Amino acid sequence: MVETFDIAEALRAITAKVCSWSIEVNPHRAVYETVDYHLQRAEADDDEIAPEVRAECVRRDQLVWLQCYPYTPVGFWRVYHWDTAECVKAATQRMFGGGNG
Repeated sequence: MVETFDIAEALRAITAKVCSWSIEVNPHRAVYETVDYHLQRAEADDDEIAPEVRAECVRRDQLVWLQCYPYTPVGFWRVYHWDTAECVKAATQRMFGGGNG
């Protein structure tokens, strides 16, 4: 059986639960940086982005992150991926499934 994922429904669920969220697609390109350098500047470490995800983002020159302020406008977390739908899916899992995205 093929698992289906409704990105619009996931975004509605995130919106209903959190204080604020945003999604960035290829922010490194707007400032003429490589994915690797951009992630270094963002201080994304292995606790936030798995080494294999980082490597694939670099290889593809694709970077997507969803940043969530779950309860207040002060503390936030990010989920990273090279694919927008997979990034939203990981954020949904972190928020509702207890994973670390």
